[in-house]
Amino acid sequence: MHENLKYNLKLDEGIAAFETLNISDTPTAEEKAQIADWQPIFSETNYGTHYLIYAKFLGKKIDKDAFQVDRVQLYLQNFSGGVTIGMTGKVDFFQSAKDATDPDYKDPRYPNRQKYKIQVGLQGMATNQVMDHYKPEKEIVLKTGDIVQAEAFFIPVDTGISKIFDPDDMTNCCFVDEIFMERNGDEIFVTSVGETRLRDLAAFERIDPKQLGKINIDLNKPQDGGGGPEERGSYHPCKPTSAIVDVQ
Repeated sequence: MHENLKYNLKLDEGIAAFETLNISDTPTAEEKAQIADWQPIFSETNYGTHYLIYAKFLGKKIDKDAFQVDRVQLYLQNFSGGVTIGMTGKVDFFQSAKDATDPDYKDPRYPNRQKYKIQVGLQGMATNQVMDHYKPEKEIVLKTGDIVQAEAFFIPVDTGISKIFDPDDMTNCCFVDEIFMERNGDEIFVTSVGETRLRDLAAFERIDPKQLGKINIDLNKPQDGGGGPEERGSYHPCKPTSAIVDVQ
């Protein structure tokens, strides 16, 4: 059975906000409170590193079964693997358009269920593990039975390491960013799958579109499929692409 990961989300006004990683050797009750209550929302393996993203949804109850999210704090923990993964500081949290064919809407227990998406920007070889003050652009009110679908998107590893936006020096890179690039002997190039991902990042202003011009990607023209092999399918027969968080 192939499913996305699932977690339960507890919304509580009493959850203490996280303030700092600098906790004393003998933490006070206040210090213990702010490093507690992190709830898992997403887990994945990229670049051979297994990591997990935790969140604190901070806000207030506005009804018996409704919680207004004022801000979200995120913490990324790398568990194993040689490449440190960090957050870019880019987060999007929004209500999804309802899709009548989506099985998540067909649970008879929650006829008025809504689905929300939280998309977290990540980067390989980055060290920012905490985002402590994300405020949704539009009001988010979560109710019992709602779903938060957590997803991660990656921006390329720093070009000083991967040379991804430096075609004249790309073959001298010291790290081939496997999400966007591939090595074939002495040749290192952006794959067609990598180009698609770069186009998507630029379209959503997650990277500077001007960078794509450096590697001859014209956003005003459709992708021609060149630049590398097509994606061969999953190397992991049951690899989740997102995580589902049920609001309790």
